[in-house]
Amino acid sequence: MSWWRIAALCVPTALVAGCGPSSSAPDEDSSPTTTVAIVDMPPSTVAPSTAPSTTALSPSADTPPTTDVPTRDPRPVAIAAPTVTITEIIRTAAVTDALAGPDGHLWVVTQDGQILDVDDDGRAVLDIGDLTKADGERGLLGVEIDDMRSVLWAHHTLADGDRAGDTVVAAYDLATTTDGWSVDPATRTELVHIAQPYANHNGGDLARARDGTLLIATGDGGSAGDPLRVSQRLDSPLGKILRIDPGSDGRQALVPDDNPWPTGAEPTVFATGLRNPWRIDIDPLTGDLWVADVGQNLREEINRVPAPENGVAGSGVDFGWSRYEADLDFNADTAAPEDSETAWPVHHYDHGSAGCSISGGVVDRGPALWGWYVFADLCAGEVRAFNHVSGEVLVLGRVDVPTSVARGPNDSLIVTAGDGAVYRVDIAEG
Repeated sequence: MSWWRIAALCVPTALVAGCGPSSSAPDEDSSPTTTVAIVDMPPSTVAPSTAPSTTALSPSADTPPTTDVPTRDPRPVAIAAPTVTITEIIRTAAVTDALAGPDGHLWVVTQDGQILDVDDDGRAVLDIGDLTKADGERGLLGVEIDDMRSVLWAHHTLADGDRAGDTVVAAYDLATTTDGWSVDPATRTELVHIAQPYANHNGGDLARARDGTLLIATGDGGSAGDPLRVSQRLDSPLGKILRIDPGSDGRQALVPDDNPWPTGAEPTVFATGLRNPWRIDIDPLTGDLWVADVGQNLREEINRVPAPENGVAGSGVDFGWSRYEADLDFNADTAAPEDSETAWPVHHYDHGSAGCSISGGVVDRGPALWGWYVFADLCAGEVRAFNHVSGEVLVLGRVDVPTSVARGPNDSLIVTAGDGAVYRVDIAEG
């Protein structure tokens, strides 16, 4: 059986359900399901604390691409004691992702397969519960939209049949109705299908690069310790960032001509050496690629790859797993592919009081935390900000079981949670 296939198949679909990230607690590769009753919570205002930071192993130079001249220095600003307000804005089923929808609305993604418009009383704009379901680390994991192409891409696992548990990336039409913006399930086009050997480590995020190509984050297939040694193998799509060209209509899976391994590899492999890259982000100002990779038993890591002058950040990069867990030796019998460039973490932290499962993460382009990378940890419950220039880490606040930090409308910071809560994070300069 091949590891994967690229499909150009239009399949009518019905309704939906969704899922959450990997909680990679020591000696255990599954996350508990948390159910919390709906409650009304007032905003919580907290004074952030400064946490010890880990020195970057190989900090990259701050060189934004010259194709777009920024109006402001893109590097993180120095900041002293901002005021942080974390406000719960909706509570639903377990939430895996959030995004800026059309017309400045906030859309949230539930693990059981729904996309809800928070600014329209939580109306479901898509429901694919007949295709996926919340099951451990499975479900609807990530969503990306492109207004110009009127398309939505969904990254999810399949629920039933002989392909149950496999990963799919599918495209849907975005359209307006009398109720507002909606996603038509009957327009589903399956772009990518990846066979999954185990139930966990599905990755799950999508990111649209500035050249219009689509990045797809995949985990190493699951179990523990990369037992199939696939993360650094070019013939497998697992443990990778894949890159496809969705075409002018957004509904294709073409192989970009400048992908780094055009021969002798799965052609859409763009970067290697990942364990469970639950969230990836492309800095909207610089094009830099950020990857939060969930660790095995000892360390969580954050990676940053600066964007080249012309091109997409991450091409031909190896992030180290499973030869390394962050910077620690792991599987000595595997190695980075030839003609790859190793990217060491710019920040990592040990399992323990700091947590055990990173829930990345976006670069904040608001005025107070300009240029800081904001992330959370599922186990510790802390929302943090990282300055890649100084190495400083700020603890912004705490929520229960945070699953993702996302960029909402108008560059707002949104935190989603496995108990169904969605929070807005407002930061004022001190």
